Amino acid sequence: MLNVDFIPYFNRVNWPEWVEFLFHLIISYMIAAVFFILHQQFGRPYTIALIVTFPAVLLYFPLSILAIKPTALANDMQAFFYWTAGHLLYAFVLGLYGQKEKRRA
Repeated sequence: MLNVDFIPYFNRVNWPEWVEFLFHLIISYMIAAVFFILHQQFGRPYTIALIVTFPAVLLYFPLSILAIKPTALANDMQAFFYWTAGHLLYAFVLGLYGQKEKRRA
């Protein structure tokens, strides 16, 4: 679910999927920046990674409801499982990088 068709001004353009993926990467970069700031202050890389990533898991429901283009339904538990698994994998990778940085320090 990469679409941004429900966001005012963004929905005026029919963005190609690679641009929507670029938007997704920009958001991911911002989450990672927040992670590294919090990690420097508090340590505990895996806990911080889960905290900053968990809201993305919950966004599945409002985003699937708001989407104008066809997407998985809000009650599609298989789609929610894949969404959650992908975002938890992202949190795990953030935690790995944080752990690596912690060892270097």
